[in-house]
Amino acid sequence: GGGRPGSAAAPPLSTQAISRCGEVTLRFQWLQIMPEIDCEDGAIVRVKFDELYLPFGLGEERAAVCVRIGQNQQMTKAVHHRPLPKNPQRTHQELVFEIEQVVNLMLPPGSKPEGKVLELSVVNPKGKTLGTYSLNLSDVDEAPCKTKAWPRQARMRFMFAQGPSQKGLLASAGISAEVVVSWLGLELVTNQEAMGDLFLHRMESPVSVTSLALSRRWGHGCYDARLRQPPADSLDWVNKMFEKMWPKVMNLIRATIENPDGRVNQKLQAKMPYRILKRVRFSRFILGWRSPKFELIKIGDAPARLGQEGMQGVELHFRFKLGTRSSKAAKRSDIELSTGIFDTKLGFKSFEISGDLVVRLEPLLEEMPVVGGVVVCCLNRPRVDVQFSGLAAQFVERGMEGSLRGLIDWGISSCLVMPNVMGFPIGEEEQGVHGALLRHPHLAGVLRVTVLRAKVWHRDGGVVGGLLRRLCCSSRMFGCSSRVQLRVTVGDEPHFFEDVLVAHTRHARRSSAITPAGSLQGDEEDTEEDDEESQSAGEDVEEEASTWDFLVYDERQHLEIELVDRCGLESVVAQASPMVCDKSIVEFASKPIELRSIQTNNRRQREGKVSLRCQRLDAKHGSRGHDEWSMVRVRVDELFVPADLLLPEEGFEETHMVLGLGAWLIAKIGTAERVTPMAKYYVSSGEESSGAQPPLTKSVSELLSAPSVQLELEMEWLMYVPVKRSCLEKEVLNLELHSKTQGHIGSASVPLAEALKRPDLKLAYGGHTKMLQISGPRDLNSEVNVAFSIMGLEPARV
Repeated sequence: GGGRPGSAAAPPLSTQAISRCGEVTLRFQWLQIMPEIDCEDGAIVRVKFDELYLPFGLGEERAAVCVRIGQNQQMTKAVHHRPLPKNPQRTHQELVFEIEQVVNLMLPPGSKPEGKVLELSVVNPKGKTLGTYSLNLSDVDEAPCKTKAWPRQARMRFMFAQGPSQKGLLASAGISAEVVVSWLGLELVTNQEAMGDLFLHRMESPVSVTSLALSRRWGHGCYDARLRQPPADSLDWVNKMFEKMWPKVMNLIRATIENPDGRVNQKLQAKMPYRILKRVRFSRFILGWRSPKFELIKIGDAPARLGQEGMQGVELHFRFKLGTRSSKAAKRSDIELSTGIFDTKLGFKSFEISGDLVVRLEPLLEEMPVVGGVVVCCLNRPRVDVQFSGLAAQFVERGMEGSLRGLIDWGISSCLVMPNVMGFPIGEEEQGVHGALLRHPHLAGVLRVTVLRAKVWHRDGGVVGGLLRRLCCSSRMFGCSSRVQLRVTVGDEPHFFEDVLVAHTRHARRSSAITPAGSLQGDEEDTEEDDEESQSAGEDVEEEASTWDFLVYDERQHLEIELVDRCGLESVVAQASPMVCDKSIVEFASKPIELRSIQTNNRRQREGKVSLRCQRLDAKHGSRGHDEWSMVRVRVDELFVPADLLLPEEGFEETHMVLGLGAWLIAKIGTAERVTPMAKYYVSSGEESSGAQPPLTKSVSELLSAPSVQLELEMEWLMYVPVKRSCLEKEVLNLELHSKTQGHIGSASVPLAEALKRPDLKLAYGGHTKMLQISGPRDLNSEVNVAFSIMGLEPARV
């Protein structure tokens, strides 16, 4: 609002200190801002600036914008242009100045937009005018919501201040800016209405009780701004703040999970064993209007990162719980799962997710903004509990043994656990803040897990259960696997030890001891001697034992051991207590680990023991290591792809406008491969926008008219590809580029021997050197800013 002298006067306010110095009498009035309304009490012209664009040929380092209406004038701050890309082969057509400031010009009472002109001038620090733009405020008054916007795809174009050296620039890129101009009315608020609003605000806010005493002494016009201070260890302020932010956060979560190309839906579809269910996805996901509550667990130092020595950040641990519950009177569930079969949807009665959340403020800088970025993640998978409603509840409870619950649990929780993190850079790349390092955690090492022996007892569900299982597993339509397998998981990386099998039996209670070779050791009753025999048998088959290397990003991550029935939808039938992946796991996992049965509705129970051998390996940068295996670290930043390789070959559709175009990279060394997430490019609709949608660039017509133009995709991802140490000299890193609409669109190869020639075992493309060329079809090549380095593995000291 705005204030000016009025007619009502407050009683004199005495100021008492050590000695009385005097008195002062003030008079206040409150003017309320009224958008979209013309008021007689005054007006405000609000001008919001985002980015300012100047031609590269002007040679200006800093610029500002002057805003004027008649004699009323204000100036934005002078800012330096954004750093130029470190690619000497690209021509820079324009410089970008991040103004990002709002200017408010107050007009006297009775002001009308007719006949008034808003003048905008771009000036340099010396006061020289570079360009001007004049706007009749009557055009703003006639615009929808009395707001006129010039977004990124339709920027405001300034007229050049004519000069001998600038005439040649008129035919090239001009001066432009992203601007929003609004006309806001001012309405006088009476003293009685202001006191009423103040009283309501006082009742809702934790105002000190001294306000009431001061009001009695000096009148109802007094207000004490001092607030109650919560306890130092209280998180009430965090919960209150997040409560205000929750509607926006909820909409962001909804858009992310409902996205057909999102990770959650992709993980659900990948787990479906039947082709008919490969289209299942969340079609509706609303978590409710009640914000989650956080509980602080501890505060400590964040793990150190390579190349950021002395910049170690701060780590905060919270415990959270959020969810929703549909009322019986609701006509539609807040969360719905579409099966893709005749528009059939499964409704949810309740949904709850709980776990531990980690917030890292890193890296810490010695200059503004001090905090280089924010990283949010979960060290271990949070717990997801769901209850279905209606016929879906009967279908899931009686026909699927909770298997669908397990898939939903995995699809959501695996997207929140390391290495899946949300990184938000605040500082600049020149300050050591790299988006790829924030969006992917640092590799701490490798956990090598070897299954020595598994002993499992099981009870079948009877004749009916056996017949249903045989029908499902022998059907050509379903073609599922009847094997019960041991699954070991670290983070979002599960591995099935397929050579550890359990045969289904109808015996009342039998034991099946299975070695990694896959042969049954007996069908006898379980005895205590079996444990000793199990350990000795495990030593006999040590050379044939099944081994898998898991990437560990934090020593506090958990190793999960589960027995999974893979007949139809996967369901966990037995599990062990999670183990922490620190160095003590080597000694702890050497003992037999108990698998406890999970009760199911068909009364099939399984339990047993498993013997593992775990080895911790530390990752060393710039070294080949002494282990049999090494790691190749691939960091991908910007990707430039020709428009013709991203556009669909069969015509542009509305779905491409909404979901965007995209591409991803696959890194391969031998049979090992890693995949980056899909980087999106959103096409402009060609219409003016308020900027509520993702950043837009070129329209469809512009892309079709210039198919060879390079489109920039922000990839910013890290990949770790294993390779045998003895094969480093002869192996080749292959990068395959895939488009969402056209599939494989290019490839490039880099011999690892090129990195071995360097002292730090690191090779970079881009930055101060030429970017890596990816050969594509029709002589259309892409470019990628990529760096890869060799990391050796060393046995960790216990």
